[in-house]
Amino acid sequence: MNIRDDLKKGKVGEDMVVKLFKSAGVDLGFNKDRSKFKFWDLKSEAVDTSFSIEVKNDIMSVATGNIAIEVSNPRSGKESGISVTKSDLWVHIVGKEIWCCKSSKLKSFISKNEPFKVVKYAGDGNATIYLYKKANIMPKIFTELSAKKPKQIISFLNKALSE
Repeated sequence: MNIRDDLKKGKVGEDMVVKLFKSAGVDLGFNKDRSKFKFWDLKSEAVDTSFSIEVKNDIMSVATGNIAIEVSNPRSGKESGISVTKSDLWVHIVGKEIWCCKSSKLKSFISKNEPFKVVKYAGDGNATIYLYKKANIMPKIFTELSAKKPKQIISFLNKALSE
C-alpha cells in the first residue's frame, strides 16, 4: 500500500460520511487547507453550530475484528491521528458501518485503556497504531450512525456537540 492508495480509501470514507450527513440535512465541506490536513477532514459551517470531523476508513477491521487507532508516524517521529486531531468528532468506518464519537472521548478512552497490541510500522510503515477488539471499543464510546434515521443523526449531533 502507498500514500495514493491510502488517500483514495480515505476519500471513499469521507464521501460515505458526506452522503450520510447530507441525508440528515447537514452539509459538510472538505478540508482543502494543506496546513490543516492532519487536524480534520470535513467541516460543517451550519448557522447554529459548526463542527469538524476526522474520518478513518478502517479497511482491515471487517476481516480482523480489530479497530486501529493511529497515534503517530514512526518515520517522521511526529504524533498523528488521534494524537493531533483538532476535530470535534471522530468517524470510524468499518465496512459499510459508520461509527461516530466525540474526539475527546476517544482520546480519553485510549489514555485509560491499553490496546491489546501496538503496531509500530503499520500499513506502508508510516503509522503507529493501537489495536482494540471492536467489541471492546465501539459500543463503549461510539454510536453507529449508518443505522440511524435522519432525525436520529441530528439528535446524536446535538447531544455530542453539547457535551
